Amino acid sequence: MRKSMPRICVLLCTCLLSISVFSQTSWKGTVSTLWSNPLNWTNGVPDITKDAILGDANFTGINQPKINVASVCKNIIVGGTVATNLSMTRNLSVNGNFTIQPNATITHPSSSITLYGNWINHGTYTTTATGARVIFAGTTQSIGGSVLTTFRRVTIAASSVTSLASNVSIDGASCLFDVTGTVDPGMSPTYTLTNTGATKFNSGSTLKINAATFTGNYILTGTTTFYGGSVTDYSSTVTNQTISSAYSYSTLKISGTGTKSLAANLPLLYGKNATSGNILVTSGTFDIGTYTCNRATNVVGGEINVSNGALLKTSGLSNFPINFATKTFGVSSTVEYYGAVQNISAQTYGNLLISAAGVKTAATAFSVAGNLTMTDGTLNTNATVVTHSIAGNFIMSGSSALTGTASTYQLNGTADQTLTLLSNPFKLAVNKTSGSVILGADITVTNNLHFTKGNINTGTFNVIIPTTATVTGSAQSTGWVNGNMKRDVTVGSNVSRSFAIGGSTYYAPVTLLFASVTTAGNVLASTVSNDHAEVDYSGIDIDKDVNRYWLLNNQGTVFTTVASTFNWETADMDAGSSTTIFKTGIFNGTAWTLPTISSRTANSIEATGITTLGEFAVGEKLSQYTWNGNDFTSDWFTPKNWKGGVPTSQENVLIPNGLSGGRVYPLLTGSTSTVKDLVIEAGASL
Repeated sequence: MRKSMPRICVLLCTCLLSISVFSQTSWKGTVSTLWSNPLNWTNGVPDITKDAILGDANFTGINQPKINVASVCKNIIVGGTVATNLSMTRNLSVNGNFTIQPNATITHPSSSITLYGNWINHGTYTTTATGARVIFAGTTQSIGGSVLTTFRRVTIAASSVTSLASNVSIDGASCLFDVTGTVDPGMSPTYTLTNTGATKFNSGSTLKINAATFTGNYILTGTTTFYGGSVTDYSSTVTNQTISSAYSYSTLKISGTGTKSLAANLPLLYGKNATSGNILVTSGTFDIGTYTCNRATNVVGGEINVSNGALLKTSGLSNFPINFATKTFGVSSTVEYYGAVQNISAQTYGNLLISAAGVKTAATAFSVAGNLTMTDGTLNTNATVVTHSIAGNFIMSGSSALTGTASTYQLNGTADQTLTLLSNPFKLAVNKTSGSVILGADITVTNNLHFTKGNINTGTFNVIIPTTATVTGSAQSTGWVNGNMKRDVTVGSNVSRSFAIGGSTYYAPVTLLFASVTTAGNVLASTVSNDHAEVDYSGIDIDKDVNRYWLLNNQGTVFTTVASTFNWETADMDAGSSTTIFKTGIFNGTAWTLPTISSRTANSIEATGITTLGEFAVGEKLSQYTWNGNDFTSDWFTPKNWKGGVPTSQENVLIPNGLSGGRVYPLLTGSTSTVKDLVIEAGASL
């Protein structure tokens, strides 16, 4: 075996050399000019597997090559060691690249070159007839070289993405640029294609523009037609672009980065079939300005589509693109109104941005799947009854404002939504299947706050409901204000105010009925979903109470008495509690009082004759007050020394044994106290 190894190696090398040699054939030109004569070639006539080399050292004859029959080759290189003039009187299909060396000349009469690779011209290419055509039929191809090529007719086939690697010219009688594939002029650098004849962008074609203007890439002085199904793509990633208004596009595409702006009204987009006449903003910014870009109405159809992350801007009065059957705005897309006086189009936006001073009128309903952001300007609804829906955040800043006397802003997202308003909505509706509305500032609703589903979490801010406004729909099954609600209290008799408040889990509203108000003010109400920290000495049994307390903060109201009705859910109450003997305790910051109870139900209690608002707890009254010495003094009259507070003649009293931790037993020195029954356990003292 070892002796045969050299022979195998030699045989393998010979085969590889043979494959290398026989994958090309060189022009000799020793017999005639005819391409089809195998005697003119070193390795026979070129075919789809063989490179055609015309002009290397093998060109020893006197005959310049002439393609006399329809032919094919792999790659073709013309010129090199010997100056070569190739005459193309018949069609040639090139499966690879077509390279013209500096000392080569291509004379192209009425025939076609079908090219699947790149066009590389460093020499001379001349067309002599109107039928001279180069067809780019590969997949990824380029037109380049150090010398400008002037074609007569160029076809970009459907399969081809042809990029410019140098400037290109199409000129001469009956010249034509016929595109069904994609033309890419390059990005950086970018090149220019000039055509003095007809240009056709057929269905399926894509024309990419990467220069600052259309004419920076394409100078088309003949008739130019964008047929239905063609795409014109302003795609630069290196410069802002101005969109040409010289053409009637089929599909206008905005891609890349930066801003693509109109400088004039566009002719109507193609509207002769349902699938054409589109505006596709896939990335970057499309700035319409004050101009129009509408679709023709021959056939209903077309789409305007702003993709996620893309931005569509307009500053005209009423120039939002129209006549598109389908309107699609990605949830993270943005439409910006940045003009002075504008009408907001009734669309289903992703994000909606109002960014400039002036009145933006929204008299027809719009919806926002993302955020509604106002950095300036006035969003006005006049006296129109209209509902605008917002699924994301509603944020106002700068000098932005809301006006209108009949509109509703509905918050209907499925996640938490932040609400930061600088002026007052007429109506506000909460309709959320999940998540909450989170306040980022105080909010005043001037007419109606309605709950269909979901809570408003106020944090440190306030929901303010003036006298002119109502709150409707609030319930355990619908929603409420989880936090602070402020209501004004006007001068008068029997002034009633309700507060649709609760905690994170349970609805716990409050109603106040003021007998007589002599000085107007406000009441700020909230509730805390825990037992009061001081409830131990309130007289309320902490083990048989409602597991929350209410905070009613009087802000300047002068009144005689007020009746307070507190409501709760059954699940918010200790098991075994008997609501028939519930009491209400009021804490004023230092001491508790138990007002008169006028009525009780299974889920509510009304306390009357209250002269001062404060913090309210609800539960069973303790049947026995117990000394615990938690104030660490022996003073009988210190409320914190008792579970239940200082006993009266109405309460039973227990002095237990087993005090610890430095606590001491009570002393009555120079004072008297009356209780109902007194029990002093063994080991305890009084």
